[in-house]
Amino acid sequence: MSTTDRDSYNGIISGGFQSRQPKSPRAGAPSSAPANYYYPPHSTPVKRKASSIPLPGPNIQRRSASNGTKRLRSAATTSALLQGELSPDSIYRDPRFVETFFLNHTSAFPSHDEAVDILADLTRQNIGVMFDTKTGVYSCLPRGFSDGIFVNWFCEFASGITRSAKRLAMDQQRCSFSPTTRPGSFVWISARTLAPAGLHNRNLRPDITLTIEEAVEDALVPPQPSGRNSWRGILVAGEHQSAGSTVQHAQTQLATYAQEVFVAQPFRSSLFGFLSSNKKPSITFWHFDRAGAVCSKVLDYTSSEKDLVTVVRALAAFSSLTPQQHGFHTASIEWSQNHVYPLDEACHLSTQLNCASFQQTKERIALQKPIFIAAGIVGRGTRVWKCTPLSSPSDVLAVKYSWRSTGRVSEGDLYLLAAEKGVIGLPTVIASDSYEDIERDVRHGLVPDPADPPMSNIDSAPDTTIRQYETYMASHNRILSRLIFSTTGTPIDHPSLTPLCIARALYSGLIAHASLLFEGGILHRDISTNNILAYPDPTNAIRIIPGKSKVCPDGDMLFGCLIDLDYAINIGGVSAATASGAADRTGTYPFIAINILLGTDGHRYRHDLESMFYVLLWVACNHALPHTHSASSAKDQQRKEGRYNVPTAMVWPEGNPLEPWLLGNPREVASHKLLNIVSYEAYFEQLLERFAEGFAPFEQAAYDFRSVLWESGQSGNFMVPQEVVPDEGSGRVGKQGRIGSRRRGNSNAVGKEEIKPGLSDWQGFLQVKAIFERLVAELEKNEQELEG
Repeated sequence: MSTTDRDSYNGIISGGFQSRQPKSPRAGAPSSAPANYYYPPHSTPVKRKASSIPLPGPNIQRRSASNGTKRLRSAATTSALLQGELSPDSIYRDPRFVETFFLNHTSAFPSHDEAVDILADLTRQNIGVMFDTKTGVYSCLPRGFSDGIFVNWFCEFASGITRSAKRLAMDQQRCSFSPTTRPGSFVWISARTLAPAGLHNRNLRPDITLTIEEAVEDALVPPQPSGRNSWRGILVAGEHQSAGSTVQHAQTQLATYAQEVFVAQPFRSSLFGFLSSNKKPSITFWHFDRAGAVCSKVLDYTSSEKDLVTVVRALAAFSSLTPQQHGFHTASIEWSQNHVYPLDEACHLSTQLNCASFQQTKERIALQKPIFIAAGIVGRGTRVWKCTPLSSPSDVLAVKYSWRSTGRVSEGDLYLLAAEKGVIGLPTVIASDSYEDIERDVRHGLVPDPADPPMSNIDSAPDTTIRQYETYMASHNRILSRLIFSTTGTPIDHPSLTPLCIARALYSGLIAHASLLFEGGILHRDISTNNILAYPDPTNAIRIIPGKSKVCPDGDMLFGCLIDLDYAINIGGVSAATASGAADRTGTYPFIAINILLGTDGHRYRHDLESMFYVLLWVACNHALPHTHSASSAKDQQRKEGRYNVPTAMVWPEGNPLEPWLLGNPREVASHKLLNIVSYEAYFEQLLERFAEGFAPFEQAAYDFRSVLWESGQSGNFMVPQEVVPDEGSGRVGKQGRIGSRRRGNSNAVGKEEIKPGLSDWQGFLQVKAIFERLVAELEKNEQELEG
């Protein structure tokens, strides 16, 4: 839309630019905020993680024919993010790793003497294990250390250990360990030449894997060709360091395998892995979880005088571990007895619901399929399942599992607080539970012993000290939480939604967010396309009774809701709120406000409102309409015929024009937004021209929304105020960092409860509410005309 087109409306001049005047609030709307709230002075630092780049799926559609999603999640991109997640302070080298994770916690771990018996059996299998009768020492020598030779040898070596351990357990009644006897077979196999099936990234080919092969009872998992394994069945992943590569590269490569296993196996809490040397018989065992990683010392399996017996004991244990010991969450789920491990939905998973509102107090619900999976390793690892009660299959529920930081308030408690305060527009929570804790349960209460001697790192980098580990875990420990919701919705960026459904969902999300803050005293802090759901089916709409909510005093129908209070904080009260105790928060950079990316502001309402603005831009630019007929306007036709004013500067890439917001670092993304959205109107106009067909009405809404967020400079461009007016008597004044020629002064400063100078949070909400009401009304009119 050109500036001239916008000025054809009854425009007004304000601060040197022309724009439509947002509709005045409806009669009866309160003129001031209905609640007092206190913002924390600082915001939790934003850190990009692998989960910030979405997995390919139905919500990640491009209007171009390129495979943009797969490229965004390329091995190079995700490896860099995983390397950032697994920073040196997140990795602890435990000199007693084998005792911590095997010896002290499982009966599947063979004794020293039993491992020697396994070695004796291996000497007869021609796989490089020998016994010196003079010294009584067993030795082990791989056939070679080049990639192909070593990997094939190691699979034979580990398979021989597995077979020998199984025979030993069957032959000796007094054997101290008991390998798993449930259905399924364990296979050591390489994926170097044929990538595991089940995920989108075919470039990831683990050198060595321990895979469980089992019969699948239905068609959810198609049979694989002979010799090909699947990510869903990988229990242990191994990486052999290639010639010329660094140990750091091998560690990152192993981490990418761990991420893929976590995605393919939604109830996986941790994963064992190992790295092998390309120079000598040595191996390092690893344990990945949602807080980081723990690794062993370098184990030299040259002979039984060194670490050969320990390595044999560990490899034998891998095929004997219970589901819990292999890192599966089992406390809240059950699965078919025909499956050894609860790998995925093909195992017929179910969970118990303790809720008096259902017919049975201990109702079981079937986990039908995951509808959202977050990638990455360190973080929340959110999984959301579509479920149905076994006693009422026609009902649909949603179950969310996530690893929340122990420094944060429980999400279930925040939903309960919101319900007590009458917040509208949120889903109904019918159950909330917490389960295993990483430090206490997943890592078996790992407590570093100060008496342990320091170890040199194999890549010459200093190991994490005991004090560093304890400091890190104090802010990075996590606990698995479960929430059960009474209904499900559709993410706002789903391609099946019409522009009207999306506009209604945006409006519903705005209302819910305002109610959460102004009536509940809770600031959301994570507005994104994943967290605003649409209700395409009108029967699921939320009816707001007139007079019930001050944000909707006349009542309304909400065709959507706001979800995910993981990052929300309670700021209502009599004193200033404090940020959570978490060390960082995962950033979805496309939707994060500029000053939050830059770390210059504490998180406030205006930043969430800015995030809502970016959600509008995102869905309007990236929506792929599945319908052959849409409520197109004359403006859409003008665009097709080339009669629309388009700036010549091309700052938005083909395909997804907002792709730079996915790939840049915080400062790059903030600068891109500041330059192309805020500062230069020509660039912003160009983005509006990239809105999808059927989204022409969103252009005016986006233009008006922008004028609510940022004040106009005398040149017609906009400015980002960074100074916050201090509280009375605080004596503190922030730095001035404006774009344009205005000088520092109180008339230009933005207060803590302001969107921009002179516009309060409440007034800003009312203006955006009016913008969305106009948008919905126009789209409803277009659809009525189309149907007529």
